[in-house]
Amino acid sequence: MRMKRMLTVMFGAVLVIGLAQARDTHLKLPLKDAMETADFKAKTDPNIKLFFGVQGHSKPAQSFGIVKTNKKTNFFNKSDKEGCEWVFLSAILALQEAARQRGGDAVVNIKSNYKNVEFTSETEYECGAGAVTGGVALIGGDRQALMQSDFLRAALQAAEAAAGSSSPLYQSNLEVRTKADKSPVTAADVQAEKLIRSLIEERFPTHGFYGEETGERDRGAEYLWLVDPIDGTKAFVREYPMFSTQIALMHRGELIVGVSIAPVYGELAYAERGGAWLNGRQIHVSDTKSIEGLIGFHRQSQVAGAWQAMDRVWRNRGARGSHPRLWSNT
Repeated sequence: MRMKRMLTVMFGAVLVIGLAQARDTHLKLPLKDAMETADFKAKTDPNIKLFFGVQGHSKPAQSFGIVKTNKKTNFFNKSDKEGCEWVFLSAILALQEAARQRGGDAVVNIKSNYKNVEFTSETEYECGAGAVTGGVALIGGDRQALMQSDFLRAALQAAEAAAGSSSPLYQSNLEVRTKADKSPVTAADVQAEKLIRSLIEERFPTHGFYGEETGERDRGAEYLWLVDPIDGTKAFVREYPMFSTQIALMHRGELIVGVSIAPVYGELAYAERGGAWLNGRQIHVSDTKSIEGLIGFHRQSQVAGAWQAMDRVWRNRGARGSHPRLWSNT
């Protein structure tokens, strides 16, 4: 009898925990209330300004890109509103710390991103409340981040996901297959492209897709995504770090978005109309009009020597015969 009672209590406890974990109420709560709590006023940095949604702000002197934060906290013995305000504070502190580390003095275009669903408002934030825990996810940036198109944001998300997929497989002695065109392919290539493709097609179901590994769909569509999941597979399988993921978007035959991520080097380059950026810092074409004017190349012989060195690197990587000649003495 005693054992039966114990089992009943244990079963009830498990049932309660299961129901608690299952609850996931999405709440939209006032920013004003959360920002007027004593904890918010005491812990946030007044020198790093906060701008929500499309609230106006002065033009920044420098762009630092997008910052994301996803925070959770224990809601035990708290109302949903109290728990949400506490975890909202945690998310805001993370945004401010990221801005501080990058030398910024403001975070703008702050929007909710709970479970990767964006919600933009100048007066409310979104919180996911369960019986035990709750969470707030925020995205913030600067004016340049505000100007990024949905296309570029999707390409960045897909590129980062692909890099996260392929990086653990680097230097793992993967099996290499040879395709009909005699180029190599690994499970890392296919896995990364499937991930990119699923994200793109879910976000833009009417767009076409042309991938190196999984083929094409609706190539004649108005918008066409071009993907090379691992550009430099030969380097990847030889455990050299010179590989990257390439994603581009064409609109009626014209390239409008491009993203390149090289995970081993920690470099993320991206561009669309309006500019190009490397790791969140804007970049531009050099004003130098000739290769002789570049630093380190003061004589034509040095230029030729550099191209010859690059040619040897390509040959050592196994690209012999598969690339155009890089230099000429004529």
